[in-house]
Amino acid sequence: MKSYLVVIGTRPEAIKLAPLCMAMKTRKIKYKILLTGQHKDMANDVLPLFGLKADFILNTMGKNQTLARLSSKLFNELDKIFIKNNFQGVFVQGDTTSSFIAGISSFYNHLPVYHIEAGLRTGTIYSPFPEEFNRKGLSLVAEHNFCPTKKSKENLLGEGISNNKISVVGNTIVDAIKHFKVQLKKHTFSSKNLQKKQDILNDENIKKILLTMHRRENHQHGIEQVCSAINKLTSDLQVHVFFPIHPNPNVKKVVETIFKANRKVTLLEPLTYFDLLKLMNKADLVLSDSGGLQEESPSFNKPILVLRDSTERPEIIDAGGGLLVGTNEDKVYNVTREILENKKKYKEMSGIKNPFGDGNTSMRIINKIKSINEK
Repeated sequence: MKSYLVVIGTRPEAIKLAPLCMAMKTRKIKYKILLTGQHKDMANDVLPLFGLKADFILNTMGKNQTLARLSSKLFNELDKIFIKNNFQGVFVQGDTTSSFIAGISSFYNHLPVYHIEAGLRTGTIYSPFPEEFNRKGLSLVAEHNFCPTKKSKENLLGEGISNNKISVVGNTIVDAIKHFKVQLKKHTFSSKNLQKKQDILNDENIKKILLTMHRRENHQHGIEQVCSAINKLTSDLQVHVFFPIHPNPNVKKVVETIFKANRKVTLLEPLTYFDLLKLMNKADLVLSDSGGLQEESPSFNKPILVLRDSTERPEIIDAGGGLLVGTNEDKVYNVTREILENKKKYKEMSGIKNPFGDGNTSMRIINKIKSINEK
């Protein structure tokens, strides 16, 4: 029996595809895992949490590498693997460069592409960049598109994708959180910096904010604006901000410079997934430009302020669990302060049901794949 290939580039992909691999294992479906190396260490660290390991590991990342160079390396390396192996189909997730190139390379090699978390759209090709283009391209080559919500299905239908190539299944991130929640209660922080801040984390009189920023469109000006708002907030309120810094030098250098003298901001190394989830659970509020945190925060009853001008996950906004605030300094300051001080508004935002799934997405995907193959 042929095996499927599960392509993983970044840590979010590893987190979201691991539950699918576990479901395939349960149903005795053969599969192999390929790490592209886009987030080599961060992605590889996630797999053991699910009892998984990679079968192929590529070495594609280089210092200050452009998207074009990364794409070129991925095309060459993936083509070699597709020629040597006879896969039944290829699973890709989301909208990273790894997912996009794996999808196109599979298409070139006449392999069925199964796109997980399909149909997310902002309607603006450069926001986020290059993700909006990547996911639109993947929808065209996919044998089947697995959408997290009805809204994402509507997006695909509006682009002319056939209804019989679309299934609404939920988001596998909720499967992952469901898997971790029991273990999370027993988890102690592995980050030494977080261990040193236990007094603050446990102090109910101090409001805690989890802040993350990494999107290319927010580099420089956007990050500077948000950091300035945070400096003002920490000056005016009894609040402490925890900021895991993305390793990208365009982010790291700016953040470290702006927060150098602010003792109410804790800058952190990239956290393990367990540490990140536990920190989110300890926080009162999340500020982020991350797509993944928009999906994860409602599972922990945490309101999220989205630091972007548009979001491909409008469900969190529509459900009332998040607000789209962008990166304007005054707006970030004012909205953050309002949510922290307005108890009624905070209660409304923190009390929503996660609109992205119920923890059974992976099994729905497997059942659909089996029915497709039976035809």
